[in-house]
Amino acid sequence: MRRTSRLGAPRCGRGSKEEALRFGVWIVFADGTGASTDPPVRRTWGRRGQTPLIAVSRKRRQRMNASGWLCVNHADGRVRLVYGAQRDSITQHDLSDLICRLHSQLRAPVVLVRDNHSSPTARWVSRELAEQAWLSVVHLPK
Repeated sequence: MRRTSRLGAPRCGRGSKEEALRFGVWIVFADGTGASTDPPVRRTWGRRGQTPLIAVSRKRRQRMNASGWLCVNHADGRVRLVYGAQRDSITQHDLSDLICRLHSQLRAPVVLVRDNHSSPTARWVSRELAEQAWLSVVHLPK
């Protein structure tokens, strides 16, 4: 039978809430998003039988990508929001650099909670992050 915490959530063993309190670990929830500058609709209402077209530039489409981290320190109740934005896609190579910069800002061990997007679950990223002694990665269920 699995032990549960007082709130009913299953215990995680070595990485339990009590150890997080003792070591001052930051629990970090991470996610990213992207947006395009192109309009989503290229047609609109018009007279019956005539479909008006909206002029759209044929230039290179621009994208903006953002990643954000909600950081919670359970020991002292601090909460921080750290975010970053860039025009290029956030690749798996950028991900490890972003997490290292996050660690330098928090100055404490980190438990990273990620979704199951392809970049953070790639083998290269998993190997790169496993080398960090200050980092534990937890993936959300699919």
